[in-house]
Amino acid sequence: LYQCKDSINSNFEILPTGNYSYPGLPKRQKSWLLYAVGKPVFHKSVNDIYGSWLRDPAASSDIDHEKTYVTEESDTHNLYEYPTKMKYRMNFSPRRKYNIPEGFQGNAHVVYNGSFYYNQYNSDLVVKLDLVTMKKISTPLPYAGTAVGNRLYSTDHNYMDLNVDEVGLWVIYSTYDSNNTLVAKLDADTLKMQYNFNISLDHRKFGEMFIVCGHLYAIDSCTETNSHIRYVIDLYNGKLLNVDLPFSNPFRKTTTVGYNPLTVELYSWDKGNALTYPIRYREPTITGDRT
Repeated sequence: LYQCKDSINSNFEILPTGNYSYPGLPKRQKSWLLYAVGKPVFHKSVNDIYGSWLRDPAASSDIDHEKTYVTEESDTHNLYEYPTKMKYRMNFSPRRKYNIPEGFQGNAHVVYNGSFYYNQYNSDLVVKLDLVTMKKISTPLPYAGTAVGNRLYSTDHNYMDLNVDEVGLWVIYSTYDSNNTLVAKLDADTLKMQYNFNISLDHRKFGEMFIVCGHLYAIDSCTETNSHIRYVIDLYNGKLLNVDLPFSNPFRKTTTVGYNPLTVELYSWDKGNALTYPIRYREPTITGDRT
């Protein structure tokens, strides 16, 4: 970690969103920080710039851990399931198709503990679809931006970015009344709000964000081959940390990045290319506010 003086550091503020009473964040078992993001590993290429590929880090069996789920840019009403990552890579037909009549928005979804979580099309709703029973529950996110001008990040595609880490389900999202970044912690079973942060970080100035061990990481650019992660927010301690982690976009059009706590990798989609990034993290040796 190093000290850095700029407008983000000098104006940083993190507050609860709105005048709500929140039950609080679940206890985190480790508060480790990334110290390296490895070179991306290529898995497959298709023509969908805004597709996604997902694996369940909390699946109930080894068989379910191997399943790979895919969404396609041209089909916002179906989630496709492949029995293994290898069969997806080798262009096998999907084993199953899950129909979503109301459709989903964007490509920053997650599959977690046997359910598909997504932003319902043209709405402020987060939806949980149980992939066994096909039962759904949903919840609106307070102050969510749903107009074209409210899209997240410089990629200008998603309104909500769903993430899973060691403590469960998070949603990074935009708001309609500022350029601040909102981060909601939801109970993955019930979708009830556990906490919601309003962070003075202009999401439009960053290419992507993701969450690991309760830390929010912001990637500078998703269209430059060689980019950096320079800002990290410890959501549990409300602190802005400065780091310098190289991050590469080999195809110069990364449209979603998500963390898989089981495989300890980042899963990304870069101009139709399914990639993973190995990461390394450790317990922080320096604590406190680094602004």
